[in-house]
Amino acid sequence: MTYTPPPGLHRLNRTEYANVIKDLLDLDIDPAVTSRIVAECSRVLNIGNPVVLAGRVGLRPFRKSGVRLEGDRLNDGRTVIHNYGHGGAGFTLSWGCAREVLQLASSR
Repeated sequence: MTYTPPPGLHRLNRTEYANVIKDLLDLDIDPAVTSRIVAECSRVLNIGNPVVLAGRVGLRPFRKSGVRLEGDRLNDGRTVIHNYGHGGAGFTLSWGCAREVLQLASSR
């Protein structure tokens, strides 16, 4: 995903998926990943090599079996709505999932 704010300022984002479970919990900035992100976004935006002001690492948990979105009732009668496992598609899926969560919550 690439987002371009006002002229002169660029925010370069791209989701990198880890292949090993250990890597999913690694919050250290990987210079090789940063270089790939900058190179790809620079190519797409047709800009020179930008100065990286800051780097961030975030976790995007996913489930191999897919998103879990369902209601559940606890022993004490309280309702829990599970809504997780979206991985890098969390923002894309958020609107539809929020609508479904609202329907689940309203029906209980």
